[in-house]
Amino acid sequence: MLIALLAACAVAAAASCTLVTDFDRLRSEGTGEGGGGAPPAPCAEGLVRAACAEGAKCTLTSPAEGTSAGFECGPRGTIEAWSACEADAECADGTWCDAATGVCKPWCSSRDDCPSDAACVSARRGDGTAIAGLTVCTAHCLPTAPQARCGADATCVLVTIDDPEPRLEGDCAAAGDKSAGCLCQEDVDCKAGLRCDVDDGRCRAWCTIGGTCAGGAACDAAVETYAGNSYGQCDPPTCFNN
Repeated sequence: MLIALLAACAVAAAASCTLVTDFDRLRSEGTGEGGGGAPPAPCAEGLVRAACAEGAKCTLTSPAEGTSAGFECGPRGTIEAWSACEADAECADGTWCDAATGVCKPWCSSRDDCPSDAACVSARRGDGTAIAGLTVCTAHCLPTAPQARCGADATCVLVTIDDPEPRLEGDCAAAGDKSAGCLCQEDVDCKAGLRCDVDDGRCRAWCTIGGTCAGGAACDAAVETYAGNSYGQCDPPTCFNN
């Protein structure tokens, strides 16, 4: 377009020709209604990696229950996916500190963004209610080998998700500090690789039916069937630490 205008000026040499270039307008084209206006905020349309300034990331604006999620730039941490966290500012770009599980979970828009056989599900508040407009990946971890997928200070728990029909899924959650044989109320009270037996209220190691437990004892009766495997639990030793 610029070349055409210059050529027109050369042909019409007898007449005055003024060339005006509005670079400010050109820079703003497509950034607002009618091609003008300021560009939208980095996270205005959702969670986008590397959308914010250095040291920041898109994060949730903590909507009240019953409202859709809103997003803005906030502090960015270094904790990677499926590792334990206490606040979203600790989690790396592309992840959010899930209040229901206490781990950094990857954002997703569909299951294609998640590991094989995992699911893209609603993120949840600490009370378990879903956050409309924010979805994260499950881990699809194995309870007998949590560290194969879950990160630091996290364990693998079996939970029921809607995908879209209810099914059992292995997901990472912040691990507790109770050893095998010690009293517990729920799985996340126990250290990684353990579950809380609701019958005796003690932490017991997960095991695969047909396998063995520490010391060579056989794996106890089946507890759950998940991902093609039947899982049981080992007899708990004496609790020494709590």
